[in-house]
Amino acid sequence: MKNLIFCILIFISFLPSIDAQAFRHIATSANISGNFTTIGHPATNNRPNALLFVTSHYGTSRIYHNKAVGVWYNANRWTIFNQDRSSMTNNAQFNVLVVERGENAFIHSATTGNTSSHITTIDHPRLNGNASARIMVTQNYGAGGPYNNKSIGVYYTGSRWAIFNQDRTAMPTGAQFNVLISNEIFEVEATSSSISSNWTAINNSRTNERSDALLFVTQYWTAVYNPQEIGVWYNSNRWSIYNQSIADMPRNAKFFVLANAGTPPPSCATIPRESWFNPLQTLLSTAAIRVNNYTPTKNEFNETGERAFHKPNDCFFSVNSGGRVFRLPFSLDMVEGGPDKRCKAYINDWNSHSVNVGLSDGRILIRIGFENAGTELITNCYNNACCEGNPFCPGAGCPDYELNNAWMNIFLTPTLSSGQLSYDVEVALNVDMRELGIDPCTNNFWAFLCDWGLIPRSGDRSNMIRQGIEGSLLALVRSSTIRGIVEPILNSAVRSSGVDISRCRSVAIEGGNLIFR
Repeated sequence: MKNLIFCILIFISFLPSIDAQAFRHIATSANISGNFTTIGHPATNNRPNALLFVTSHYGTSRIYHNKAVGVWYNANRWTIFNQDRSSMTNNAQFNVLVVERGENAFIHSATTGNTSSHITTIDHPRLNGNASARIMVTQNYGAGGPYNNKSIGVYYTGSRWAIFNQDRTAMPTGAQFNVLISNEIFEVEATSSSISSNWTAINNSRTNERSDALLFVTQYWTAVYNPQEIGVWYNSNRWSIYNQSIADMPRNAKFFVLANAGTPPPSCATIPRESWFNPLQTLLSTAAIRVNNYTPTKNEFNETGERAFHKPNDCFFSVNSGGRVFRLPFSLDMVEGGPDKRCKAYINDWNSHSVNVGLSDGRILIRIGFENAGTELITNCYNNACCEGNPFCPGAGCPDYELNNAWMNIFLTPTLSSGQLSYDVEVALNVDMRELGIDPCTNNFWAFLCDWGLIPRSGDRSNMIRQGIEGSLLALVRSSTIRGIVEPILNSAVRSSGVDISRCRSVAIEGGNLIFR
């Protein structure tokens, strides 16, 4: 394997805290006129240069407002309007954030120079080249439109941030958007453990058990579209993001969330950072991962050619506790693609290179970097008329991959049940996957099958591989074996502190301390 200096430090833009006011607005018969509701509030009245950001709130009225909305300044008052020009829903509720214009808050206009198809690209010195930036957007009708009756989102192109229509229809020239940059914005991902039907729960110390908090949400695309209007909802001591259309929340959809935090409930116990995090950091900093499910010897472990190169139970996660190395094997299945599972993909001897343990947004963050060498993903073609060597299907093989610049985030969120500490887990793999050789979706007779969705394209295969690795590691970190190592350290910190948490209902990380409520 080649030597690699793996950089685990991420560029973070330290922006000043926002100077803003937030409140809740309810559309009533007294303030509704046609498709808009007029806001009467000292923070917005007679302030044409203010920037407003709005998010629908399910609220006590329990009303869905399945409409794309925007803001519009009219007759010395700001309004919230429906982009489709239908009548505003009576008793619809909205969270409203009012921000002064400045270097971190501005209006972006879609022009012919910055708009292509359904995307308009932002050019701003605090955003350009800054993948770690976090932004919030709301549509602004401006002086005269146009309307853009679409759910929107933001994404990073690799060099610029952009705003896009989720349904991928054309972005109208002249459309305007209020944009806010803030390091107070945090990221939420809808995972299998947080999704329930059309909503996904937010588990964050800034919002948990804070029913009076005001939340603002912008959809953030990394791989998953969610062409739905969204809102926020408080349920069972947690805030959630939901689809107004009641459509299922897609797995791995992501969101940027800004919380004007409400009053936290009183704490019943506190354990300082040095008492619980330091020993846990010492343990987790020894973590290592090997990922391999490939053997170059055909059928060495399997009798059928269909699984010819699969090697089971050759992956492991290890930690060093008390001078003893715990090596925990796990199995990673091969990834299969195509209409008849013709492409079999295997991970080939892929090892962690570095590990860093810290705290992020009320969670324990284990960031594991992987080596960057060789061909890490081996594929072979099986049981298909267009496998390698068939003269009638030139170039129709299954490509190998390099997995470069890879790092994995493992997030542990502390939980409390029956007076014992445990944790919830999220796993996210970030990796550049580069295909080697010929892509079966280009330059061969059978490429039309890709257009029909019968053969996965390179991006589809990359996502399948990523999800396969994430799923295996997620199951491992949730396993009783790993919990049997991590949980005793957490609970030992509770016992040694001498605090009584028997009557506490929840736990969160705030300022590095464990706060029980």
